[in-house]
Amino acid sequence: MTIKPVISHSLVKTRDTTVANWNERIIIDMVRREGGTTRRSITAQTHLSQQSVHRLVDGLVARKFLQIGDSVINGRGQPSPLININAEAVYGVGISINTDTVRLSIVDLNCQEISNLKVDLDPTNRATALPILRDAIHDCLKTNGIRKERVLGVGVAISGYRMGAKDVFVTPEPLETWSNIPLIELFESAFQMPVWVENNATAGAIGESLKGAGFAHSCFAYLSFNSGFGCGVIYEGKPFFGGYNNSGEMGRLYTPDQMQHRPALGELLLRLAKSGIHIESIDKLYSNFNPNWQGVDDWIAEVKPHLNLAIRALRATMDPTAIVFGGEAPPVLKRLLIAACDELDLDRYGREVTLPAYIASDLPGDPSTIGAALLPLKDCVLT
Repeated sequence: MTIKPVISHSLVKTRDTTVANWNERIIIDMVRREGGTTRRSITAQTHLSQQSVHRLVDGLVARKFLQIGDSVINGRGQPSPLININAEAVYGVGISINTDTVRLSIVDLNCQEISNLKVDLDPTNRATALPILRDAIHDCLKTNGIRKERVLGVGVAISGYRMGAKDVFVTPEPLETWSNIPLIELFESAFQMPVWVENNATAGAIGESLKGAGFAHSCFAYLSFNSGFGCGVIYEGKPFFGGYNNSGEMGRLYTPDQMQHRPALGELLLRLAKSGIHIESIDKLYSNFNPNWQGVDDWIAEVKPHLNLAIRALRATMDPTAIVFGGEAPPVLKRLLIAACDELDLDRYGREVTLPAYIASDLPGDPSTIGAALLPLKDCVLT
């Protein structure tokens, strides 16, 4: 019988086998988001009593999740010591499997990316990809001087939607070998580490919630422009999955005739090819994109009504304060898509309705890779 990998015993608490309980996670995340804070500030901004804050902070310092810094003046009374994150306390590894590339990322407890690299493998061949990924994780940890026992686990982001089980996906055709199989057991057997699996849009949204738009917005939608077109939803600061774990599955919004006109980068490659511009992959599109290419303006005009349909659906259902444009779209293309969004909405009396903020994700490369690496941290130590 296969033994399921677990988080290193050096990271979990003996009495309840968690890495951090909820109150500890509140403190860790608050310290992280504020870039350092004081016990007094934690008490003032949480439901926790002064005694509880002192006890919890002392415990987290003893376990090396937090560090005590210099004292600072914070209101009346004696200066208070600054509480900081120990970024090296724990790490998360992330893998993003797209139709033509696989990327690997490592993040620390401060949600800072330590490494991000493209793994040289064929993502359409599961059998050959797994051992290469296993070795790539080992080599990346060794190169960065990270001990395996400090790693919470591996987050995997993959294109597709779920069918029943939370780790079984229907993937795009190029990734068929990853489709309709329990992925957690597959990856845990290969990596011998705990594994979290999420679709790439929700992984990207989680990345934004911890490193980007989430600092200003607790309710936002993340549009993932990849070979296809997907969406991740963050509600009250947390990912919203829906009843069948397929919240944001944009493919269900369009009729079969409309699918080729949705803002999917795979469709853009086809339109560019018709104009005589042959780009072999989404990865090449990202690195070489030129907004002046023949066919780009026509494609933007083609997808505009279908992009705005998606945005109206999101506004009608979740009422987000922001919509983040992410995925593998090149930065310039994100801005062009934002410019194509409706700029005005009026109520029945002719008054302007407040629109969500449109934000181009500035996370580097494919944000789902960083988001995947953050999955273990989100589940174990952050709120």
